[in-house]
Amino acid sequence: MKNKILLDTTYLLPIFGVSVDIKNFSSDFNKVIDESSVQASSLSLLEIKFKILKLSRTIPKLKERYLEGIKSIHLAKEIDIINFYLPEIEEASIDLYKHHKDVFDCVILATALKYSDILVTEDVVIHSLAKQIQREKGEIRPKTFHKKLETITWKKLIQSTFSRGT
Repeated sequence: MKNKILLDTTYLLPIFGVSVDIKNFSSDFNKVIDESSVQASSLSLLEIKFKILKLSRTIPKLKERYLEGIKSIHLAKEIDIINFYLPEIEEASIDLYKHHKDVFDCVILATALKYSDILVTEDVVIHSLAKQIQREKGEIRPKTFHKKLETITWKKLIQSTFSRGT
């Protein structure tokens, strides 16, 4: 069974024409899509829209690239988009907000806690908060959330995914 991997917003940016400074990202991204059950929060798409609209002031072609990216994600079905407004995600994200004041991060972490085995992020605050939640079982997350969530960086994901010889 494939691991359910929730990607933080950063890793979706290239789909919308915004590059990320990660070595071999494009080829590794395609391998991850093939090897795993990849997920993203619908809130990441909104966050990307905000970024694209801001960047498009100086790079107008990004608006079109954004629309192409949305169509691509919608049609390809390779990434499972999880709605951010589900009641259990909202409940947990509100609890998480008491510990971290970035709403986007709280929703993405709550989504991963509910639906994913692994959360891939470069955000050290999310890594720290996820570890805290694992220690304080039940304080933040509803009982239906996964008992164990692994938070890792892209580099670690690639090392662990491709070191097993697949």
